[in-house]
Amino acid sequence: MVITETQLLVVRSLRKEERYLKERIDELNTELYSLSSPSLEPSYGSNGDDKATALIENRDNLKQTLIEKRAIILQLENEVEEAITILTSEERMAIRLYYLKGMEWEIVAEEMKYSKTRIFDFRQSALKKLQDRS
Repeated sequence: MVITETQLLVVRSLRKEERYLKERIDELNTELYSLSSPSLEPSYGSNGDDKATALIENRDNLKQTLIEKRAIILQLENEVEEAITILTSEERMAIRLYYLKGMEWEIVAEEMKYSKTRIFDFRQSALKKLQDRS
């Protein structure tokens, strides 16, 4: 299977969306918790219940979206993992850390203990091999 940089960038983007969704779900859970905590102010009407219901619906929708994104990510990551078996260990690590784990190139270089220039060499070599694969 041929893997292009565009496909790798899609996985990276989906991972970023996944992190955002998890953060948003955590925020909604915190907001729901604060609504359910006893308050010193008197409650008037059912506005609190309406808000809680809306928060729960929003959170549940985000959870469903997260589940769907994770399924897509898993499928794409499996395809990438299969394709990168032809790469050297350094090339595989650079591809994994940047495109699959979402690290920035500076962090990838730090993690792998190479210069950023050398990391870009690994990236270029890997992308060429993946593109040429038939």
